[in-house]
Amino acid sequence: MTFLPPEIVNLRNLKSLNLRNTQLTALPPEIAQLVRLERLDLSFNQITSLPPEMGEMPNLRYLDLTGNPLDEFSPGVEELRRIAGLEIIIAPDFGTPPVYFVPAP
Repeated sequence: MTFLPPEIVNLRNLKSLNLRNTQLTALPPEIAQLVRLERLDLSFNQITSLPPEMGEMPNLRYLDLTGNPLDEFSPGVEELRRIAGLEIIIAPDFGTPPVYFVPAP
């Protein structure tokens, strides 16, 4: 699976979504409509950027982006108000430091 179908929005009560190692290359903007989502594991995929709409996810508390070749950090993610943990571990192949962990303030 290289993409997440937009029909994911039909899972309105979803609280945790594990998409670890599914070869995703992008997320649809519709992911932001999962307003009850608290935990999102996107680790070990091929995601290079995140949709800015993710900043509209009011209950997202944990986001794991470990092992993705991120080109940049999406400005929308900075708007996540309830985030308790953000984990990004980038492989040294991508030319960035190997480990980041940012707990919520």
